[in-house]
Amino acid sequence: MARFDVYLTSSSGYLLDVQTDLLAGLNTRVVVPLLPLDNAPKAAKRLNPIFDINNQAYLMATQFMAAIPEVELKQKVG
Repeated sequence: MARFDVYLTSSSGYLLDVQTDLLAGLNTRVVVPLLPLDNAPKAAKRLNPIFDINNQAYLMATQFMAAIPEVELKQKVG
């Protein structure tokens, strides 16, 4: 697993891995959800950049950043 890899979630969005590779030995990863704009909170100017994935806009929901077990990151897409 590498920093800035993107993983498909079981819901309609993605998870962006933002954990430093210096902590690669841990069994958790710090991730930020990438949510479809229609399911996302109102964007804050600098906190929530918008990404284009397969011609669809996704909001980086930085305020929902969390550590999750590494085994939950199954399908890497980018």
